[in-house]
Amino acid sequence: GFIGSHTIIELYAAGYEVVVVDNLCNSCEESLKRVSAMTELLKFLETEKPIESVMNDFLANCGGYLNASMAYVIKNKRDDSTKMDIAAQWYAKGVEIVYEKTLSQTKFDFLEGSKPIILSGNSLDLGAKLAEWEYIPVNAVIAMPVLINRLTNEVEMYVVFFETKKKRNWTIDELQFVADASKVFQSILDKRIQKNSIASSYVSLE
Repeated sequence: GFIGSHTIIELYAAGYEVVVVDNLCNSCEESLKRVSAMTELLKFLETEKPIESVMNDFLANCGGYLNASMAYVIKNKRDDSTKMDIAAQWYAKGVEIVYEKTLSQTKFDFLEGSKPIILSGNSLDLGAKLAEWEYIPVNAVIAMPVLINRLTNEVEMYVVFFETKKKRNWTIDELQFVADASKVFQSILDKRIQKNSIASSYVSLE
């Protein structure tokens, strides 16, 4: 269930080896799959891989679990609110790559504010917001804001998932997974930023 699955994730994040025995009387196999997927994401907290590689692997894991069509890590351009940089991207097998170039692309209009953006079914009214995607049917979108500087609470990045292969309404389990995954992504960035700040401090002391 909800409490048990989140307890497993927290124990794993704290370094415990967790064994689960569940008769599924108050849960389902999908919940266990979500926990398994989340534990894979938590491993990225300890990896020493370059952050670009971590972001690509993160999107691949999340996109695979969601069975989404494509996923991006978007970084807002500070000097131009109409532009974005694509820090990482992932495409499901057979899905055409949209962005060959990743810098200074036209920003998705729906990427606004500090709240999650969930568009699917009847709520999907992008209109001209994806004008350059005219040849790609967009059936559902999830965008989660990510903070870089917690002091300013300014949203500088988004993790975005697209469904283009079929009509789709996101399930509660899928939305919960994306929310939890975004928290892990935030922790990965926080840890990298802290590590770089400490390293810079040591250099300046020397």
